[in-house]
Amino acid sequence: MENDIEQPFWDVVTNRVEKQDQKINDLEQKINAIPDNSQYLVELKSEMAELKSMVTQISFPEKEVRQLAFNLHTSIGLLSQPVVNKVEHHHHFAKIIYATAGLFIIVCLVFMALFNAYEKLELFKENDTKYRFLKLQNNKPLRQLLFITDSLFTNQSDMRKNVISQEDSIFDRYKQLQKIESKEKEVNKLKQKLK
Repeated sequence: MENDIEQPFWDVVTNRVEKQDQKINDLEQKINAIPDNSQYLVELKSEMAELKSMVTQISFPEKEVRQLAFNLHTSIGLLSQPVVNKVEHHHHFAKIIYATAGLFIIVCLVFMALFNAYEKLELFKENDTKYRFLKLQNNKPLRQLLFITDSLFTNQSDMRKNVISQEDSIFDRYKQLQKIESKEKEVNKLKQKLK
């Protein structure tokens, strides 16, 4: 009976061992199927040795590193000091302001011209009123004088020029008389000093 009980155990163990053998055989076949890369490994080792010799031959760029360190030090110094921003305000008048000022001046000049024309018109009105007042007077010689003056003005177109030239000549004589009087005063003063 013991044999019967042990039999299934042995069957299971045997079965398991066979499966393990089968797995081992499969793994050996897979290992044998892997190509032999030992030649590549030898080449890789030789290339690594060459690379190691090249790395040792390359010199470290000390000069460039020193220049870089100097530039970094200078940059840090410049960046540690704040930049002073000077703001300059420039006030520009727009062209429209100049145009407005020019138009204002022109308007002022026009108003001045109108005011002067108004004053001249008022003066003409006053003179006309005075002339008409003189005509209304009962003074016969005055009326005749006014009539003669009117007819002279209408007949002589250059009467205004003649009147202006006569006024200028009277003014010149007046200035000459003033000069003569001033010279006489100087002569009298000099005579008094001599005495």
